[in-house]
Amino acid sequence: MTCTIRCTKKISAFFGFFESINDQEVANALLDTAKDWIKSRGMTLMRGPASFSSNDEWGMLIEGYDDYPTLLMPYNPPYYHDLVLNYGFQKVKDLHGYKIINEKIIKVNKIPRVAALATQKYNVKIRNLDLKNYKKELELIKQIYNENWERNWGFVPLTDKEIDAMADDLKQLATPSLAFFLEIDGKPVGFSLTILDYNQIFRQMNGRLFPFNFLKMWTRKKDITRCRIILLGVSKAYHGKGFDGIMYKQIIDKADEIGIHFGDASWIVEDNEKMVRGALMMEGELYKKFRVYDYTF
Repeated sequence: MTCTIRCTKKISAFFGFFESINDQEVANALLDTAKDWIKSRGMTLMRGPASFSSNDEWGMLIEGYDDYPTLLMPYNPPYYHDLVLNYGFQKVKDLHGYKIINEKIIKVNKIPRVAALATQKYNVKIRNLDLKNYKKELELIKQIYNENWERNWGFVPLTDKEIDAMADDLKQLATPSLAFFLEIDGKPVGFSLTILDYNQIFRQMNGRLFPFNFLKMWTRKKDITRCRIILLGVSKAYHGKGFDGIMYKQIIDKADEIGIHFGDASWIVEDNEKMVRGALMMEGELYKKFRVYDYTF
């Protein structure tokens, strides 16, 4: 059982890495420890779970237990919801996960048309992530992310240390054709990151990498049929100009080329109308919900 905290100027404090048996006294002891730490520093609000922040695993699964967890998304027993409610937490926001099936998307004629018009009008070029210059590329991602997500609910800017950690974590998992920039005159104006759902392999390892399970990361990679769309954003100057359509089409085409038929678009804040419309434009089906809670004292 663990419970860690990360402070933010905006919302006072996050709690995260919450794990507990189905025992209210145990959960209360963990959460009391977090609350006391926060109160001792003059803060009055505890939000989460966030492990470590909204840039990481964010929220608690409340719907969608019939499907296994997607890579880098939270998963927890249903009773967790009761534990935090009984403690006194209240819902502050839900995060949605959409299931996107390639066979449904190809029937949507709007996406290729929007993508073609925007590409031609603005002379947009698509450039795959350069793994040889990975840290430099991540700096570009940070700039686009911090500029475009700053008004999103729960936003926390990416720090240099987080960029370094991301470089270490994702370099071995990234598929260049599914991680790409949109450029105009050589300047990045958008970025999308989709990763293969390695959980399809991990769940067969029964928690063991050795002696030979780690080899499955590479020998079974071709068997992965699912992916997760993690990031998708365009510079403010190009909002509403069809660039999202370019990204959707690129993801669809490249995923199909490598045998990916199931995409998880997670997470999207429940009242982010623009991103919800985008998920629905790709024939997305809402299949998971994650809840973020607040506790005020």
